[in-house]
Amino acid sequence: GGVGYLAVQLAVALGARVVATARGEDAALLRELGAERVLDYRGEPFEKALGPTLDAVIDLHGADGYPQRSLEVLRDGGTLVVVPSVAPRPEPERDVRVTGVMVEPDRADLEAVAALIASGAVRVRGARTFPLREAAEAHRALESGEVRGKAVLLP
Repeated sequence: GGVGYLAVQLAVALGARVVATARGEDAALLRELGAERVLDYRGEPFEKALGPTLDAVIDLHGADGYPQRSLEVLRDGGTLVVVPSVAPRPEPERDVRVTGVMVEPDRADLEAVAALIASGAVRVRGARTFPLREAAEAHRALESGEVRGKAVLLP
């Protein structure tokens, strides 16, 4: 999705080696953005494909057991960041940290992101606009993946 699109680029720009999960048809785009490995979430479960090999996981899905499954791919000392939901509790014997996200405006962070965009290190996707009378078409285009990024309804 749109947040993952930016998260991959920001992580790469900050020096991370990125493993991403996505639909198979999105793998080429994510590799182009810098992901070293892309796993199709409709195939083999990512926790089986990876095992406990990652230092950090950013879970942008937050449902269907993903946060708990994400714990399984963390190395000892790793960190799980859960964006859209309540973070799970790791097993007491695991040396992992789990945290959520609180979004607050921060001028320095926004300026840093703007500089990454201006330098071309991070690309943003534009929105596709639809007349309000085509709201059903906009919804269909989002669901089908035809629209990448945002759909904006105009009066």
